[in-house]
Amino acid sequence: GGGILNEASTLQMSHCIISGNSIGGSSGGNYGGGLATRVGTLIMTDCTLSDNSFNTSLAPVRGGGLASVVSTVSLTNCTLSGNSARNGRNNSEGGGIYTERSTLTLTNTTLSNNFARDTGSNAGGGIYIYSGTANLIGSTLSGNFASTLGNSTLNRGGGVFTACGFDSATTLCIVNSTLSGNSVSGGSGSNTG
Repeated sequence: GGGILNEASTLQMSHCIISGNSIGGSSGGNYGGGLATRVGTLIMTDCTLSDNSFNTSLAPVRGGGLASVVSTVSLTNCTLSGNSARNGRNNSEGGGIYTERSTLTLTNTTLSNNFARDTGSNAGGGIYIYSGTANLIGSTLSGNFASTLGNSTLNRGGGVFTACGFDSATTLCIVNSTLSGNSVSGGSGSNTG
């Protein structure tokens, strides 16, 4: 976490702003430009995560705004905007949010203008979900995108991308929510979602 790392703990935040944080350099193994939670619980209410970035030369890049690994995350009345997952060579995943083997619940939350972009394969401009459960309730995803700076083999899920691992499934539930103006673009390969 460029701004905050919550590890094996419960973190509750209310009326907070996490903005302008970043992770860079050439080493891997990091998550979350703004905030990361690993094997923990994160509860956020009326918070903003904006203009955070994960930008490094070594793949993978996971979670521009928020990353969750084996955790439970609940966001209510929150806004994630202008966050980015990007690098110059390899995969970028989850411009706004990256989750892995986690449970994510977004209630009345907005993700806008977040992006995943580099010269490799990019997925989940708004949200990338890998093996876990995500619930979007009364939420909005708009203007998020996955795109390439070169000849990407694949850009997927401008708004949301889901993938499952070998040992677990992925479940996505969307209720009374809006997905609009999200996009994938660029490259010489397939663009989907």
